[in-house]
Amino acid sequence: MSDPTGARSTSGPYLHEVEPACPVWVDLRHVFPVGTPIASMPDGLDLTGMVPGLLSVWSATTTGHWAGLVSFMLDTPGSGGTPQRQWILSDALHPRSEVGRDHFRHPGTPGHA
Repeated sequence: MSDPTGARSTSGPYLHEVEPACPVWVDLRHVFPVGTPIASMPDGLDLTGMVPGLLSVWSATTTGHWAGLVSFMLDTPGSGGTPQRQWILSDALHPRSEVGRDHFRHPGTPGHA
């Protein structure tokens, strides 16, 4: 039977591939908490914004949280950006559209089929 959410197990009950990959917003403030600014560095990395990404896998953590494997670009001055692919806690991820909400939900979401 097909999983209507697009998440299918790739290795046991705690790792679920998202097909097709789900467009998400990555909240860099949650991924890289930096605290109070120390100085203004206009040519430094901007770790405070929201950037678009693609969610490809959900995984449960040892603490019961869910993390998504997300590909996104991190703007780096002078190079236009560097590709990133890393695990990000679900609190820092948001679906980019209403259409992607079903694919976005991780398997631990109440009501997830």
